[in-house]
Amino acid sequence: MTCIVGVVENGTIYMGSDSQVTCGWAKYPLADSMPKVFCKGEMLIGACGQMRANNVLRHNFTPPPHHPAETEDVTYIALHVVDALRETFKAAGVAKISESVEQNGESTFMIGYRGKLYKIAHDWATVQIAAPYLAIGSGQEYAYGVLFATEKKNPRNRITTALEAASTFDIGCSGPYVILPE
Repeated sequence: MTCIVGVVENGTIYMGSDSQVTCGWAKYPLADSMPKVFCKGEMLIGACGQMRANNVLRHNFTPPPHHPAETEDVTYIALHVVDALRETFKAAGVAKISESVEQNGESTFMIGYRGKLYKIAHDWATVQIAAPYLAIGSGQEYAYGVLFATEKKNPRNRITTALEAASTFDIGCSGPYVILPE
């Protein structure tokens, strides 16, 4: 239960998240030291789903140090970065294998890299949509409506409004909001 929102404007990536953790019918505000969006090298990363996966991603994952010059960005993310993520999650005991399908613990990630946004699904699939924005998590539908309707607005305002809409209508989302870059 989360909402992560990313917007690209003039090659700059902005990413924001809510700060709620939901457990059953209870909701808990996250401490400032545990944001759902953070930087790893050249990447902005947002995580929704299991908090253990978020912890492993933030504290154990190191992006591959070399992006081969002949490799397109989407290929680098889909193959090199996802392979590094898979290895990190396996080593931490977060990846699951059931019915011959490997999953990352039912979590979804957003990666902002070199002016583009990518969704990494729970089955490690990489998705890049045609729009210059992306939303993931339980509040994503509300966020998408706002992002579509506010295309001419400031990116930070768009993200805040999208997160406010998600928090208003989705029980799994609430502020305060974290938006990067600060």
